[in-house]
Amino acid sequence: MWQQQQKHECAMTTVSEIVQDHGLSRIDLLKIDVERAELDVLLGISETDWKLISQAVLEVHDVQGRLQHVVDLLQKTAGFASVYVTQDETLKGSTLYNIYCSRTTTNSINSTHIKQTVHG
Repeated sequence: MWQQQQKHECAMTTVSEIVQDHGLSRIDLLKIDVERAELDVLLGISETDWKLISQAVLEVHDVQGRLQHVVDLLQKTAGFASVYVTQDETLKGSTLYNIYCSRTTTNSINSTHIKQTVHG
């Protein structure tokens, strides 16, 4: 049964504000699942704070070229050596993808795989 849509106001903060407020010196894994606002979250991370993040996992909705934009940001701005895009078999044909990022490359997951996945 569907419920009526409700609006709620809530306080928002950026990842960089959290890093500063809590004096974080590193982030081992950053997981982002924010229902079509993933780019907003990524843009709220300062260039300096990207260097603190060892790995990231994101759920991305590929609308209006967002997936490629996010991949470019993760490779060029964030500087991840490995960016791997995948789509669960049950979600084939949808716009929902997962991205796994790491500062190091491995034989099984590397940045060249992204071009094969996104473009073809």
